[in-house]
Amino acid sequence: MSEHLSPRAAERRFYLLTTTRWLPVGFVVGIFILVQTGRGLSIAQAATVGSVIFVVGGWRLFTRMETRFADYI
Repeated sequence: MSEHLSPRAAERRFYLLTTTRWLPVGFVVGIFILVQTGRGLSIAQAATVGSVIFVVGGWRLFTRMETRFADYI
């Protein structure tokens, strides 16, 4: 990899990598919002529900990992 990228090629590669990283997330969030609004929630309420699910799920995952690490010490 001795050749250097031109600024334009580096920019194109950056946009491609950014798109492939965030496009699936956008699909999942969009579908989640559509399902929740179909159930009668507003967009703000659906976003709040999603945030709570993310925080509680992350906290449960973290505490489970912590206990697993403590078992091996």
